[in-house]
Amino acid sequence: MFVFQFAGCSHDSAQGKIISYSLSTDPVNLDPQVATDYNAILIIENIYEGLLSKASDGKLTEGVAIDYTVSEDGLTYQFTLRQDSGWKHAYKEEKNEFNDAPVTANDFVFAFQRLLSPSTSSPHASKFYCIKNAQAVNTGQLGVDQLGVTAEGDYSLTIQLEYANSMFPELLTTSPAMPCNREFFESTLGQYGLSGENILANGPFYLLSWAKDSYVRIRSNPYYASALPTVAGGVNLTVRASQDAYSALTEGDIDSGVLTHSQFDKINRSKFDITEFENSVWGLVFNISSSAASANTVEEPLFANREIRIGLAQAVQRESYSSSLPDDLATASAVVPPSVSVLDQSYRDLVGEEVGYAYNPEEARQHIQNGMAQTEGRDLNKAVVLVPSSQRQLFERMAQIWQKELNIYLTATEVEDDKYEEALRKEKYDAAMMKFSSEANLPDSILSKFRSGSAYNTFGYQSDSYESILDSATLVTSLEECVEHYKEAEQQLLSDAIFLPLYYQKEYFAVSKDVSGIIFDSSSKLMYYKYTQKK
Repeated sequence: MFVFQFAGCSHDSAQGKIISYSLSTDPVNLDPQVATDYNAILIIENIYEGLLSKASDGKLTEGVAIDYTVSEDGLTYQFTLRQDSGWKHAYKEEKNEFNDAPVTANDFVFAFQRLLSPSTSSPHASKFYCIKNAQAVNTGQLGVDQLGVTAEGDYSLTIQLEYANSMFPELLTTSPAMPCNREFFESTLGQYGLSGENILANGPFYLLSWAKDSYVRIRSNPYYASALPTVAGGVNLTVRASQDAYSALTEGDIDSGVLTHSQFDKINRSKFDITEFENSVWGLVFNISSSAASANTVEEPLFANREIRIGLAQAVQRESYSSSLPDDLATASAVVPPSVSVLDQSYRDLVGEEVGYAYNPEEARQHIQNGMAQTEGRDLNKAVVLVPSSQRQLFERMAQIWQKELNIYLTATEVEDDKYEEALRKEKYDAAMMKFSSEANLPDSILSKFRSGSAYNTFGYQSDSYESILDSATLVTSLEECVEHYKEAEQQLLSDAIFLPLYYQKEYFAVSKDVSGIIFDSSSKLMYYKYTQKK
């Protein structure tokens, strides 16, 4: 048995200053079990707290749980909850009864039951299938009372797993694992999380006000308890367009922001502490679905042939275009970008960078020759390749490489950046330049986008072995085994040559020098304000 103990807890007493930040859009909803958009998750993870949380160094630390034990087989987690943590509501007087109501083990039982109930239709449910009976509950085969999450009194919680999952403690820090007070939830009559009056917070902050399409205000929760008290007095979050947010940052109206490279070039760096991070990867995706532009009732898509895809991959010498990349791009030969970590360790540092096909023009030509023979010499030059306007010049550089090495010239079909996502959904194409970004601190955040059921997978990739490897990453107890499975999945993706990574995209997190203590997760671009101070 493994025992994890944290420091003692205390109620907050510090009255800090108000921090300001810009939201790109109004949150869709603030229901932790179903919310998916970035702006909602940013708010949720500051006004709620799960069993565990993340410290400033990325390591797991206490949340509502003050300690927990794990059985030797990794299947049983027993949590001891603090007894002085309370809920906070800011709106209707008739709901003030919930203020300082204790956060109990039953609030977590109900949260997990909601998450996995088929009636909730949570997009996050499958991430928690490691919990005993979770999949059967989610598919309606069992009732929610059969879920392996039980309370033994108000402050003791047991979670039983179907199979050991080395990343389960990490999952407990995420939005879907936040508690939910059943009585309050039922009082909202189906409006939970959709407006300020229908939100009950248990985290470092509570929701003070929410003006739709305008702003959200959160303030320090007087009923929150923690070993380390909340420092910031609150956060003002205002909806602004990207350029307006940049102006607000430079004029001192907000305290931090994520910058594009052009904004980074213009900003007065003497006034800001700036962190560079690579959270996205650009590359060429080959469409092998029946909806590809070249597919018809007689012929397969042009790039359905793996030999052709491998040939294009092996003709790429990244050193030949690295010097022509702008400063915000860096060559990539892997899928998962450098900012993604496993717990507090960089995934790329753990597995290395060179996992794809190495440059070998002779083998590339042989693969193309093999593929052309198998496809009866179809004309690759007729391929429809979608490219966003911002990436056109870089793609044309790649096209020149393929023309030189393989005598194949792929022509870009240019689409304006603001219409590109719609084009990927609606237009017929044979290949496309695509950007994949991490939204959580796990390699799976990007790798799962290549699953057959993913909304991002518009290109027809389907591999039972690939998905089995990804599933296996959650079935192991050690970090080392988990990382090896992710590495194996990434290698298969590159071996199948469905995605040819070309470069990582850099972004920049800027914080006013008058502000300190913001915890910034570069893999998800989320910010945690609990410890933030302002001069």
